[in-house]
Amino acid sequence: MPKHTSTLIIAFSILSILSSATVAQMPRDVARLIHEGDSLHRAYCFRSALDAYDGVMKALGDSVGALAVGDRIAKSQKALQMTGYCASPTVVARERFPLSTFFLYYPLPDRSWHTLADQADSTTLNSLCPFIYAPENTEVTLPFSPESLPMPSPDGETIFFSSNDLDGIGGYDLYSSSIDPATGEWSAPVNLGYPFNSPADDFLLLNTSDGRYTIFASNRNSPSDSVDIYVLEYDPAPTRRAITAPEELCSLQELDPLRDPLRFDNSSTVESMPDNSAIKRYMDLTAKARALQDSLSRTRKEIQQMEAEFLRDGIAFNLDGVQNSADREVVGAGKGYTFTRHNMGAPLIFVVFEK
Repeated sequence: MPKHTSTLIIAFSILSILSSATVAQMPRDVARLIHEGDSLHRAYCFRSALDAYDGVMKALGDSVGALAVGDRIAKSQKALQMTGYCASPTVVARERFPLSTFFLYYPLPDRSWHTLADQADSTTLNSLCPFIYAPENTEVTLPFSPESLPMPSPDGETIFFSSNDLDGIGGYDLYSSSIDPATGEWSAPVNLGYPFNSPADDFLLLNTSDGRYTIFASNRNSPSDSVDIYVLEYDPAPTRRAITAPEELCSLQELDPLRDPLRFDNSSTVESMPDNSAIKRYMDLTAKARALQDSLSRTRKEIQQMEAEFLRDGIAFNLDGVQNSADREVVGAGKGYTFTRHNMGAPLIFVVFEK
């Protein structure tokens, strides 16, 4: 990892520790104003948050404690500025997954996520997703460190990444950078704005190779041990508009899925149960159970017949691999999008990336 990148991370960590400790040592009325400003910022009431922080700055003057408020003011100012450029994407799906495995549900090649064999190198990784994306038999060269969770666009001309060290509105914000074909230089990072970013952490954005979806993760509405994965319809040039009302901005940021069956990408359906009587429901359930038993029996016979044919014809195949693929966890069938869990790859011995 480049030395200058490590220095930035260490400096940010020290500032964070200093800020937390300083707030705890402030007078009670001043600390209350800071917590009030933080709550208003999280509620998208950025003007009111700035008013609260301004009161803190007047009370603190030029003291060291003002450093703890300066970063908050910068974020609220940026957040207020970004309200003038809000997109309204079509939300296909939203599912919650454990923080430890959410990335395995992305539509990426199987075994393309890895741990590092040397745990000492793990300090270069993102604490929200301390893993490396490296597809098997594919050379991946990205202009950002693994800590930023960089993900190339399908054409390789744009990189999407997250950072908590740039001019953002929350914890980790999502950014993009595009390459200049003539010079080979990457452009200055562009904040993706609302609703991709929030006062919380937003990261790991992917545009799918089929050109249908944009997928990203966020902990804006999830507990500390989980994240939500949002699936949006891909829009290469979204229309943006100003949203100044906090209530409207909060509604946009919820990213509620559009329950439109015509947009489903799978054939799974969920039948509604009649509610006129318990007996009717019981009869329907037992009928379904008998149908499943009959179907399972027929399927087992077909599998046994196919295996016998394979052996007779001398066809060799990896039965364990086929079984592993069939056993992958599927989430969201019958909704707007189906999530399939993939397998982890082998640990990487070392990682090399450009400055």
